[in-house]
Amino acid sequence: MINSRFIAGCDGAHSAVRHGLNIDFQGGSYPGDFVLGDVTIKWPFDLESIRIFFGKTGLTACFPFKIPGKFRFIVMNTGEPEKDVKDISEKEFHQLIERITGIKFEISNVHWLTRFKVSHRMVTDFKKENAFLCGDAAHIHSPAGGQGMNTGIQDALNLSHKLAAVIRQKHDPKLLLKYEKERKPVARAVLRGTNMASKMTLLGESPLRQFLMYGLAPRLLKFPPIQNFALNAVSEIKIARREIASRL
Repeated sequence: MINSRFIAGCDGAHSAVRHGLNIDFQGGSYPGDFVLGDVTIKWPFDLESIRIFFGKTGLTACFPFKIPGKFRFIVMNTGEPEKDVKDISEKEFHQLIERITGIKFEISNVHWLTRFKVSHRMVTDFKKENAFLCGDAAHIHSPAGGQGMNTGIQDALNLSHKLAAVIRQKHDPKLLLKYEKERKPVARAVLRGTNMASKMTLLGESPLRQFLMYGLAPRLLKFPPIQNFALNAVSEIKIARREIASRL
């Protein structure tokens, strides 16, 4: 048995610490399956660019590795009945990508494939007495924007400096109350943004989505202030600098 003054639950979406604290994890799940895959391919595009494809049955985003031809695919599949199995075959993955993108390509090597569900949830409390929740234990969201890791690391950075200051008796324990006050709005904003992006993707080929994705968005993103706003929102650079600067 380990006795400790504090505990930080950084143990993921199914957090045992959160369950032990009986803290509500409020939210819901998105329809359809999500697929992740690292594969080496041959296709009629360059091998160094990030590409995103919107189709009638879902979305796929492709991120290149340094190894030529190797990509990570993130797929939101809404065109088939949901499946309860995590495994996905190379053939099924290949057909899924071709159906969404409308592009023929070859797979020369499959490094890793998995199927999963995605939820958008956040705890009602980041802190309960001397217990704290960080990262996926406190908030989970759609992979849209790729902000999960940044947000979780910033949680840990914020909390660790506060805990160190209190343990070393440099600050009053009331300092720890600032953790939830500072991090909860950040997590809420990330969930709001990723939820909006995911719902827009799930609209399918509706007139509203056609207008937003192909009419309004391209025009807005031509303006440098909009580009900077989008970059800062997704990268969370300003938040990271604020966390580092304040420390406590």
